[in-house]
Amino acid sequence: MAKGIKKFAKLAVSRLFRPFKPLIKPLRHPLVLTLVLTGVLLTAIGGRFYPAGIDYDLLEAAARQPWQTQANYLKARAEIAAWEKLAVVRPYSKDILIKLALLYDQIGEVQKALDYFNQAQYLDPTISPLPFSRP
Repeated sequence: MAKGIKKFAKLAVSRLFRPFKPLIKPLRHPLVLTLVLTGVLLTAIGGRFYPAGIDYDLLEAAARQPWQTQANYLKARAEIAAWEKLAVVRPYSKDILIKLALLYDQIGEVQKALDYFNQAQYLDPTISPLPFSRP
């Protein structure tokens, strides 16, 4: 029985390999294979350090600061005001403090964000500091 399965597997692989044989056969030579893999590796390394375009830095900065437009900034400010009113009513709610920390971080007020996060972490030490880990 195992002999039949082995024979079937060999036949299936050979039939699947057949259309690709003309493409793969030249690559089976060790020198060609080494050169192709070296070329792929160098392309990958070079592509890692080469910026994608002229506006790459601007796009990267915009991705880090999603609240750049005035309308979005005003929406965030309104949301912060609402959450701060709620924080006055429930000052010991870690969820409210974390939400305020995240909102302040999104608009770029990092010090206030860290203050709110530290208050929340004081209430619950198991909170992960991951969103506020700055390089």
